[in-house]
Amino acid sequence: MDETNYHEILGTVVVVTMAMVMMQATINALLRSSFSFLSYDRSPIFVFAVFLFALASTSIYYWHWHWHWLRFTFLCSCSD
Repeated sequence: MDETNYHEILGTVVVVTMAMVMMQATINALLRSSFSFLSYDRSPIFVFAVFLFALASTSIYYWHWHWHWLRFTFLCSCSD
């Protein structure tokens, strides 16, 4: 397994784990009857912050490795 495949698999696992945590936090917050802004795990602001973090991380991961793949493909095609 080369380095690119390793990083893609690891990044995918991280992104899927973050998405699962984000969904669980959102579901837990929505199912609770009262929201308390003093408790971070019940706060809609905390849930929104987790959502933004997961979205930003996913976007950074996707664009970084997409650009790496394009550059790698371009360099390999030029060297032939």
